[in-house]
Amino acid sequence: MVMTIWHYHGGYQVEKVVDCDLKGVNRLRVIDGSTFLSSPGINPQATVMMLGRYMGVKKLRERLAGE
Repeated sequence: MVMTIWHYHGGYQVEKVVDCDLKGVNRLRVIDGSTFLSSPGINPQATVMMLGRYMGVKKLRERLAGE
Protein backbone atom coordinates (compact mmCIF):
# COMPACT_ATOMS: atom_id res chain seq x y z
CA MET A 1 0.00 0.00 0.00
CA VAL A 2 1.38 3.36 -1.02
CA MET A 3 -0.03 6.44 0.65
CA THR A 4 0.43 10.12 0.90
CA ILE A 5 -0.97 12.05 3.81
CA TRP A 6 -4.44 12.16 2.19
CA HIS A 7 -4.61 9.56 -0.61
CA TYR A 8 -4.22 5.79 -0.56
CA HIS A 9 -2.85 4.00 -3.62
CA GLY A 10 -1.68 0.57 -4.71
CA GLY A 11 -4.25 -1.83 -3.25
CA TYR A 12 -4.95 -3.55 -6.60
CA GLN A 13 -1.68 -3.98 -8.44
CA VAL A 14 -1.85 -4.35 -12.22
CA GLU A 15 -0.81 -7.85 -13.36
CA LYS A 16 -1.18 -9.16 -9.79
CA VAL A 17 -4.79 -8.43 -8.82
CA VAL A 18 -6.15 -6.97 -12.08
CA ASP A 19 -5.01 -7.48 -15.68
CA CYS A 20 -3.85 -4.83 -18.17
CA ASP A 21 -7.49 -4.00 -18.96
CA LEU A 22 -8.05 -3.46 -15.22
CA LYS A 23 -10.33 -6.52 -14.99
CA GLY A 24 -10.54 -8.30 -11.67
CA VAL A 25 -12.86 -11.12 -10.65
CA ASN A 26 -16.31 -11.58 -12.18
CA ARG A 27 -15.61 -9.02 -14.93
CA LEU A 28 -15.31 -6.26 -12.32
CA ARG A 29 -13.16 -3.35 -13.48
CA VAL A 30 -11.11 -1.43 -10.97
CA ILE A 31 -10.57 2.08 -12.31
CA ASP A 32 -9.31 4.24 -9.49
CA GLY A 33 -6.19 5.18 -7.55
CA SER A 34 -5.83 1.70 -6.10
CA THR A 35 -4.23 0.57 -9.38
CA PHE A 36 -1.42 3.15 -9.20
CA LEU A 37 2.02 1.63 -8.67
CA SER A 38 3.29 4.77 -6.98
CA SER A 39 1.91 8.04 -5.72
CA PRO A 40 1.92 10.82 -8.31
CA GLY A 41 2.86 13.21 -5.50
CA ILE A 42 -0.14 15.46 -6.13
CA ASN A 43 -3.89 15.23 -5.79
CA PRO A 44 -4.76 12.26 -8.06
CA GLN A 45 -8.25 13.50 -9.03
CA ALA A 46 -7.35 14.48 -12.62
CA THR A 47 -5.36 11.26 -13.13
CA VAL A 48 -8.28 9.11 -11.94
CA MET A 49 -10.73 11.07 -14.13
CA MET A 50 -8.55 10.60 -17.23
CA LEU A 51 -8.07 6.90 -16.45
CA GLY A 52 -11.86 6.50 -16.31
CA ARG A 53 -12.31 8.40 -19.58
CA TYR A 54 -9.58 6.38 -21.28
CA MET A 55 -11.10 3.05 -20.27
CA GLY A 56 -14.61 4.24 -21.21
CA VAL A 57 -13.50 5.29 -24.70
CA LYS A 58 -11.53 2.05 -25.10
CA LYS A 59 -14.53 -0.12 -24.18
CA LEU A 60 -16.86 1.89 -26.44
CA ARG A 61 -14.48 1.41 -29.40
CA GLU A 62 -14.24 -2.32 -28.70
CA ARG A 63 -18.04 -2.65 -28.62
CA LEU A 64 -18.46 -0.69 -31.84
CA ALA A 65 -15.83 -2.89 -33.52
CA GLY A 66 -17.73 -5.99 -32.38
CA GLU A 67 -15.09 -7.38 -30.03
